[in-house]
Amino acid sequence: MLRYAVGHFPTTAQAGEAGNFCLAGHRSYAYGAFFNRLDQLRAGDALIVERNGETFTYSVSEILVVEPDDTWVLNPTEDAQITLVTCTPIRVGTQRLIVKGVLQQ
Repeated sequence: MLRYAVGHFPTTAQAGEAGNFCLAGHRSYAYGAFFNRLDQLRAGDALIVERNGETFTYSVSEILVVEPDDTWVLNPTEDAQITLVTCTPIRVGTQRLIVKGVLQQ
């Protein structure tokens, strides 16, 4: 599925809900380019998610690089957050680029 779309981690919250809404996508040239520019985001940037006719705006709060087995980034949260996960560096993918945000509206 990730070759053609961004995927939702099914055990995580939905957009706009309390909890950690987690999405994964490629940032390569071989498959989907959905997260190709994820590394250009900065703290405070807006992440806009549309779901079932509703729009949710998150503000980037943290950007980090972790190892592939650092699954703690998917842990549930009390407040409404978003976590975007992709491979880094591009074309190599030995680590994971994580962008976290908090729901604004």
